[in-house]
Amino acid sequence: MKNIKNFSSFLGGVLTVLLVAGCLNTALAASGKVSYNFSNVALGGETKITAGQDITAANGQKVPGTILFTDAAGGKTNYLPIRAVSELLGVEIGYDSATKTVLLGKQPAAAGALSSYETELEGRLAEARKIAYQDLDSASEEMRAKILEARALIINNTAWVADGYTASQVDPDGNEVSLPHFSELFPGWDLPKA
Repeated sequence: MKNIKNFSSFLGGVLTVLLVAGCLNTALAASGKVSYNFSNVALGGETKITAGQDITAANGQKVPGTILFTDAAGGKTNYLPIRAVSELLGVEIGYDSATKTVLLGKQPAAAGALSSYETELEGRLAEARKIAYQDLDSASEEMRAKILEARALIINNTAWVADGYTASQVDPDGNEVSLPHFSELFPGWDLPKA
């Protein structure tokens, strides 16, 4: 009787191992197989990504150049890093982390974003402000010319009205706002000559 008990325990163990192995084999077959750097990538007949070699990502990290997924039925699909493909094809690429979106191609400017001209003007105005408020009377002739040039840039890129007049403009919220007088914004400055 003892042998039958041992045999039934042994048989139960064997059946358990076979069942687990069968389930594991099925799970592995269903999940497929992944291979890295399996294939070459060519553009116009010229190899750009070589099988067996990693590529370097923008952050300097080595990543697989290609990924081959073989599904349970033996079907194969190649995956390529999107940045590598976009660079090969000369397409701009970006990533919007707020929306978790890969951006391909030239993107329209975001609302409220400055144009390149506006960005350049802001930089020039920042530099002009460093010079324009220096004392004009004690400056050398060369520096005096730079101060007057900086003041002209600031004056011509600021909304104001001549002293003794009134004017207003509508702000982005639709409110009418009175413009300041020239002397309020630029005390002691002279209007630049045209």
